[in-house]
Amino acid sequence: MTEPNPPIVDVRGLTVHYGRHRRPGRSPAVLDLDLTIAPGERVAIVGESGSGKTTTANALCGLLPDSAQITAGRIEVAGLEVTGATERGLRRIRGAIVGLVPQDPMVALNPTLRVGTQVAEAVRRRGGVDRRQLSAEVVASLERAGLDDPVLRARQYPHELSGGMRQRVLIAIALAAEPRLLIADEPTSALDVTLQRRILDHLDALVSEAGISLLIITHDLGVAADRADRVLVMQNGRVVEEGLPAQVLVDPRHGYSRQLVAAAPGLSPRLVGLGGALGGVPAAGAGDGPSAATSPQAPGGSSTLGAPAASPHEILRLDHLTKDFPLPRSPGAARTHRAVDDVSLTVPPGRTLGLVGESGSGKTTVLRLALGLETPSAGTVTFDGAQISGRTWTQTRALRRRFQLVHQNPFASLDPRFSVEQSIAEPLASFRLGDGAARAARVSELLDQVALPQTARRRRPAELSGGQRQRVAIARALAPRPDLLLLDEPVSALDVRVQAQILDLLADLQRDLGVAYLFVSHDLAVVARLAHEVAVMRAGRVIEHGDTRTVFTEPATDYTRDLLDAIPGRRTAGRAR
Repeated sequence: MTEPNPPIVDVRGLTVHYGRHRRPGRSPAVLDLDLTIAPGERVAIVGESGSGKTTTANALCGLLPDSAQITAGRIEVAGLEVTGATERGLRRIRGAIVGLVPQDPMVALNPTLRVGTQVAEAVRRRGGVDRRQLSAEVVASLERAGLDDPVLRARQYPHELSGGMRQRVLIAIALAAEPRLLIADEPTSALDVTLQRRILDHLDALVSEAGISLLIITHDLGVAADRADRVLVMQNGRVVEEGLPAQVLVDPRHGYSRQLVAAAPGLSPRLVGLGGALGGVPAAGAGDGPSAATSPQAPGGSSTLGAPAASPHEILRLDHLTKDFPLPRSPGAARTHRAVDDVSLTVPPGRTLGLVGESGSGKTTVLRLALGLETPSAGTVTFDGAQISGRTWTQTRALRRRFQLVHQNPFASLDPRFSVEQSIAEPLASFRLGDGAARAARVSELLDQVALPQTARRRRPAELSGGQRQRVAIARALAPRPDLLLLDEPVSALDVRVQAQILDLLADLQRDLGVAYLFVSHDLAVVARLAHEVAVMRAGRVIEHGDTRTVFTEPATDYTRDLLDAIPGRRTAGRAR
């Protein structure tokens, strides 16, 4: 009888503390964790920030920070002991046995070194590679990771690549040493759905072809549902549920798992299949999505030729916007790149327009043109009847109080030196609105509106969670009482429950304050929850525009259908139903 292959990962009773672990009241980051991964198996660990999933991954690689300490248990990888191993011993494990794909390529990649140089370092760790073959091995690694023109990519620097390309470079580096286990820590969290699908498809193929194991660390339950053979749910350092994706993420037993699944847009029954899938969607502004009864439509529903019939009044109007960017001079090459091509859109008061599309589709450039941060090459931007494109910042200052921006990353958009109160009050001081007492009262009012405690006003951004920081950013944008918020991927970096809370908050604020939203997102499941209308962009053009229900249930273009099909979690939920 053939003996089963031993597991590539065998963890027993692992407990990890940060700092002085004997301090009263301090809970461990990981507590009594058991984990096995078989050769060729795909395992996903899901949970919110602070659940212990990334600490677990770092412990497997021997990459825990100095402030962390393994206080109980043991870790074996490919039969080698990780707990207590020397740095020299850990180097034998990293690369050759365990490859890591970290979350943020702009942090993980050295901006001063060419891509090929960084991949070459990983190839050398494999050993046995002739120096004369090193360049060929680098190109082969980039090609295996799915990069087009790998010879060119090897000569480029990270900043010259798109987000998806940089992520593939990290995959190339992780696979260059031919590991037996690949750990992917949030490998696609900031990527659009179709690029996310292509990278995860490629990882699946590489795992299948090479027979290596895959550990996915993710807060995206849809990714776990579609990509894993087995799922572990972590909460406060403990595994609270484990099993097959169709059981854990479609019919969970544990209360915490049920909360995560309920908050995950991609696992919503509203997004399972087309046709009648969105038939039960309540009205946007109630926190759950658009209403066919109240949303304006184009004649015949969705249209591929332009915007729906205009509302009698628009708070924001974009007419035939075009934006060309100059390119470096090169013989025979184009002199400009057209990022936005003849885009016309309107946002009615108190309504939400969702702008979706892949990376490079032009949606962020449209947002910057609407804000006046870029000057259009052609076309006009009109806010509440007044043209603002082509005018100076000073000329439009009075109007700018009435439209505000919420960034994707609240930690980057908030001054780390400012308290919450100072951050929220800053726009009031900038526009000279009210005296000190009036501003303090306005801050108190806004904290209540975004559901933050009054005790938070003295804290600084580093003392807040990601969801709290985003609430501060929203309060700051609302401070001068704008009529329009422009939201740039405002929930893409948040855990699913926090993401759901922020989306519900935005819907409540729209209902209570009548504020309009231009909502830019690569996550169509998020857009389905909030937007009354959606415009789909591709290669700088709007290729489809209509009320959200119609676009999502009766997409008029293959491209929109492809975006919808790529929403993580849909195929697992669909099979289960």
